[in-house]
This record gives sequence, structure tokens and C-alpha cells, in this order.
Amino acid sequence: ASAAAVYFIVSWHYGKWPAILAAIALATNPYFVFSISWDYPDGPAIAYALAGIAFLLRPKPGRLPNTVVGGAFLAFSAYTNLAGILMLIALVAIPLWQHRKSLRELAVELLRLAAGVAAATLCLAPFGKIFIGQFTFYRPQLGQIQYVRDHPGYLERMWGTGNAWIPTAYRLAPFLFLLLVGAALLVFKRKKGAAFVPVYL
Repeated sequence: ASAAAVYFIVSWHYGKWPAILAAIALATNPYFVFSISWDYPDGPAIAYALAGIAFLLRPKPGRLPNTVVGGAFLAFSAYTNLAGILMLIALVAIPLWQHRKSLRELAVELLRLAAGVAAATLCLAPFGKIFIGQFTFYRPQLGQIQYVRDHPGYLERMWGTGNAWIPTAYRLAPFLFLLLVGAALLVFKRKKGAAFVPVYL
């Protein structure tokens, strides 16, 4: 699903063959494979998030506004793993950039985004009642977050503390490389595709 989302994002703006190569590169990246294959909800959360980004960047309208569907997928991603919610909120930069010249259009898109989040929440609520006995299905995750806040040593024992790990985190190298190259292209590339700046943001 993640590779399919990447395929559509790239194909809509750059064509079929770059999209195929991008999807293959993602699906065969060992770091990505490891991140979605361990016993944790990262896999579906990433897939939902990429689907949400795809709809936010979709150039043609569908039966439902793209922002509504994108908001719903981003909500699914957040509810799958609330730990990533700040990264998902940052994706609001996409409609902010796309509609930066019209405050009215921006307000409409943000309302559509919120409508998608609300729709996803209402769809999941009955399942929460069925499986865990409450409509507020996200509360167990909130409880875990509160437990971690009350017991700082819980994560410290697993991941350590401080920033000493950063120089040895070689898996961050591709991200930092793309971040720097993207910044250079933003500055020096005169003609940019419609998706270039939103994707970089």
C-alpha cells in the first residue's frame, strides 16, 4: 500500500516510469522493510499517512474532495499510532502552501481536512464500542502515553536518553542527504513541478 501511494504521487506529477522506480526503491529499501515488519503498528500507520499525502497532492478532483479523503487517511494513521501525530499535523503545510494566496480557499481546505478527520473518527467509534467497550477507541493509547509521562524510565531503558545516539545513527544519512539536496534544488532550480515544494515541506 505504501509503494502504491508513492507510485501515484510520482506518476501524477512526473510520469509512469519515475513512479515505478520510486515505488520499487521504497519497497526494496531494507530500512523501510525493517520499519514496517516488526511487531508494532508502524507499517499500517505509514501506509495510511502516505495515502493521505497522495490525496493531498492529487491534481484532479474526485467524487469527494481530495482534502476530505486525505484527512480521513491521516486520521487513520494517527489512530493507528498516536506517537506520530505531530508528524501528521505537520502535513498541514501542504494545503497551507497550495492555497497560500487565498485565505478563503485555505479556510475551505482546512475545513475539508477536519471533515475527513471527523468522518474517520465516527467510522471507527462503533468498532471501539464493539471490541473494547467504549466509543473513544483511542483512549487506551492516551493511557499509554500518560503512563510513559509518569514513568520516564520506561522509554529510557529501551532507547536511552540525550543526543549521543545521533552521530552513530547512520540510517538518518539518506534523510539528511535528501533534505540538503532538496534545499539546494529549492534555491537553484528555476522551474519546479507543482508537487515539488509541498513534498519537500
